[in-house]
Amino acid sequence: MKLRNTTGMSQVVVLQGKRTIVEANGVIEVESGFTQIGFDVVDNSVAATVTAGSVRRRRLVSDSMVSQFEDKLQSALSDKDKLLEETSAKVKELAEKSAAVSEDVVKEFEELKELTLEMNKEIGMIKSDHAETKSVVFRRLEILKGAMQAMELELEQLYGDDTELGK
Repeated sequence: MKLRNTTGMSQVVVLQGKRTIVEANGVIEVESGFTQIGFDVVDNSVAATVTAGSVRRRRLVSDSMVSQFEDKLQSALSDKDKLLEETSAKVKELAEKSAAVSEDVVKEFEELKELTLEMNKEIGMIKSDHAETKSVVFRRLEILKGAMQAMELELEQLYGDDTELGK
């Protein structure tokens, strides 16, 4: 039995267990017992236009649209190449700047290292001078202390104890 889709729009039917799209005015061949609204029986001499499992592919894209897309694709690819070249140049420029800055940083680090070493030497000399000065001061204080004790002893011998002086 053959049926024609009379709804004026495409319909989905199941033929031989496969989903199939039937276009408007499309003719399908089915076994008896097919019941779906929008299909009318036609003469068996009419050729079937749809087979089980067929899905009609609509050509929604015209050739001009395809060529426009291809042109845009080529333009985008050439733009991509240009951008890659520009990016590569920028990366090289940044690498050169980075290398220059790195060299400056290394130089400054070496200068700071030398200054630190010089400061450490100066601090060591200052500590050494301080220790020496401290030693000299302590020696002189000891000498002064000894001199004071000697004077006290002589005064005691000359005048006696402090308590006698007050009388």
